[in-house]
Amino acid sequence: MEEDVKKILEEHGKLLKEIHGHTTALHRALVWGRVWGVSRFVVFFVLPIALAYFYILPSFQSYLASFKQVTSGQMKPEQFLQNIPPLFQSALKLQGIDIEALQRQAQQQVQKKQR
Repeated sequence: MEEDVKKILEEHGKLLKEIHGHTTALHRALVWGRVWGVSRFVVFFVLPIALAYFYILPSFQSYLASFKQVTSGQMKPEQFLQNIPPLFQSALKLQGIDIEALQRQAQQQVQKKQR
């Protein structure tokens, strides 16, 4: 009878070791899944927002300062178009907007108002 109990306990021990191996592998997979999930969130959401904040915000603030000068009358519209930051110039070119044509149109508008 003791031998039967020993065999059963040995089988139980083997099965428990096998189950433990499976659970540790599953735990490892879950941990790596969380790590990859967080890293994807950081790479695709947090990093672009941080880069945009530090890279685009200064250019955008200078653009807004120039725009406020135009609306308050301190700067002429053609000067505003010449002071557009390079970042926005490239964005306008990507949209198919010709900056030189805008400058010519602004000068024409100013000349019409002066007449």
